[in-house]
Amino acid sequence: MLKLFLKKKFLNNIFLFTLCLICFAFSEEKTIFIKLLDGNAVRELEIEEYVSGVVVKEMGEDWPVEALKAQAVVSRTYLIWKMYTNKKNNYHIENSIYHQLYKDCQNKAIKSELFKTKGEILLTESEELVPVFFHACSGGITANPSDVWEGKYSVNYSVQDPYSENTPFSLWEKNISKSYLSKIFGCPIEKIEILERDHSNRVKFLKIISKNGNIKIYRGIDFRDKVNKNTEIYFSNPYVIPSTLFEIEDKGDTIVFNGKGYGHGVGLSQYGAKKMAEIGFNYKDILKFYFPNLQIKKVY
Repeated sequence: MLKLFLKKKFLNNIFLFTLCLICFAFSEEKTIFIKLLDGNAVRELEIEEYVSGVVVKEMGEDWPVEALKAQAVVSRTYLIWKMYTNKKNNYHIENSIYHQLYKDCQNKAIKSELFKTKGEILLTESEELVPVFFHACSGGITANPSDVWEGKYSVNYSVQDPYSENTPFSLWEKNISKSYLSKIFGCPIEKIEILERDHSNRVKFLKIISKNGNIKIYRGIDFRDKVNKNTEIYFSNPYVIPSTLFEIEDKGDTIVFNGKGYGHGVGLSQYGAKKMAEIGFNYKDILKFYFPNLQIKKVY
């Protein structure tokens, strides 16, 4: 039974993994588990039903169809990867901003279009399953996963991204008081300095210098997460740092963050995909652009 396979037998060997995926094609029980945000309830969903729900929640029903289809392949790949790596829990993926957001999709026309990508995921040329990600807007260049997060990633896919310029999230400025940041980081902040940038010019490391001379060093992504976890996360919130693609300006009692893009910057830029679809690219073109080292593979 597929439930038993999902719970206990999602194996580490890529050959066996591929073999197990074939079971999807013959199973009458194509269910997955998803952890909802409202408590710890585990809800069972058919895999393509889940994917369509993620797409309409993460993008929206009024987006170009080819962008939605690109999102479907990315979200399905991420789901399969989470099933592969999340074997110890009684669920496979969370309904959260830290995994993927989901809501029931009632739009039959969108479901029909997304069903055309059924079973398609992104794999390396050697058919290795690797994590793929998405975000709102790259700000002009996407980031490598190995630059953003700790850990080893066998495939990097940073690209220059002109399609993510001139979007609602392309440029931003946030003025945050030192007193507010001092409460978050537990020290009286004198200044913040950028120490290192990654391949995409995002902040990789920065240091916080307190008024008593103590220094704390943070990864750029950890600094952003720590600031954002103290408030409701939405782009226009004056206390949210939308990305790590920023410059810092010290203005006495205030730190000015001037930046580009929205999100971690890795993988598919949703607003870039939207632009590409609007000017005539199909979903395969979009995926090839954002994941040049990966290929679409139909696995069930």
